[in-house]
Amino acid sequence: MQGQSFETTEDQPLLNDQWNKNISSIQVISGTWDFSSEPQFGGDAMRLAPGTYRDLGGTWDKQISSFMCVQ
Repeated sequence: MQGQSFETTEDQPLLNDQWNKNISSIQVISGTWDFSSEPQFGGDAMRLAPGTYRDLGGTWDKQISSFMCVQ
């Protein structure tokens, strides 16, 4: 939970160069979100409910390219 932060309530089908494949931690305030390894919600997906995720582990650290709210 260090470095710059980005807050949104909108789906992000294509993250810009600053955020694409650069996310290492996530805080979900509300809703359930799918985080995808490729743009436009493609590739592998990880679903997160509200909570603080300080460590995304080796599989998801700096691998997110898009995300959307699913609930």
